[in-house]
Amino acid sequence: MRGRKPTETRILKLRGSRHQDKALGPEPTPGEPEAPSWLDKQAKGIWSEFVPEMARLGVITLVDRQVVAVFCQTVSDYLRAQETYRENPEDKGAKAMLNECRTQILRYAQEFGLTALARSRIKMGKPKVEQTQGKQRFFAAS
Repeated sequence: MRGRKPTETRILKLRGSRHQDKALGPEPTPGEPEAPSWLDKQAKGIWSEFVPEMARLGVITLVDRQVVAVFCQTVSDYLRAQETYRENPEDKGAKAMLNECRTQILRYAQEFGLTALARSRIKMGKPKVEQTQGKQRFFAAS
């Protein structure tokens, strides 16, 4: 695929884009996914900090579970590699792991709107109020 990759519909809606009605696929079910059992202890801690807020903001949904899990595990791997590198700065494997994890974390961060630039592109506006026609505007059904 050439050119800029398409933006997800939910991100277009958050940005208040005029193109938000052009659906790029099915809308996933909103909600907070559960952490998979295969995450290590540190990744589960990262999950518990990250997921509730991102679900509240509507940035992640139930179908994002595995991608979010990989993000959390990558952050955990980065922290572990960082500790190894601090103990032994000559360890080239730890340095390579740090660099690879850093690259992956930044990619995920951009996808989830976790960088300053990505956040600046999201506009949280007032929810749209559906206007009714004729007399129904004044006499709402109770």
